[in-house]
Amino acid sequence: HRANAVLHLRWRDIDLESGTITWPSRYQKQGKDLVRPLLFEAWSALLVARAQRERVADFRKLKHHTNANASADRLEQADWVLFAERDKAKPMSYQSMHYHLTEAEKRAGVEAKPFRKAHGFRRMVVGNVIEATGDRMLGLEVVGDKDPKVLQSYDKRLDARVEKGLAAIGTDASRKRPEGQKAETAPAGADAVTIDTQRS
Repeated sequence: HRANAVLHLRWRDIDLESGTITWPSRYQKQGKDLVRPLLFEAWSALLVARAQRERVADFRKLKHHTNANASADRLEQADWVLFAERDKAKPMSYQSMHYHLTEAEKRAGVEAKPFRKAHGFRRMVVGNVIEATGDRMLGLEVVGDKDPKVLQSYDKRLDARVEKGLAAIGTDASRKRPEGQKAETAPAGADAVTIDTQRS
């Protein structure tokens, strides 16, 4: 999901009985609540977040924090999954989230790429759904988007699928017309198509 929605996720939005997460409409582009199954990967991340919450509840504040809002009792005033270090009654900032993702990439040995970070997970899910189902719009719907225009930036595997599709029908997508060779135009009266003499 978008970074803003993740940063404002609360424990009250997670229903273990039904096994769902409700992403509040306030942080959704469509302006409607988005209810999705609580997948194993999400639950694993939530368990880590809960462990962190329990850990900081044992001390009032870190030595370098002089603000009283950094104290652990502020946790009781809000139930953010990702809470701010310096005021635990507030959600984590985007800058902090970006920092933690950058550090996680380093620990995992993942190559850092510009503009990927949090949005990269969203694009990955869209791509995975498209790969598994062949349905490009379903990929968007899973993450709560309906605008096909965003597929231009979300669907990073389109070229690979096109090559795979052409290979499946016996056409080599890597073959190109030799330099200097021109395509022939169909005779008058025929459909307006171009005939590639290299492949015909």
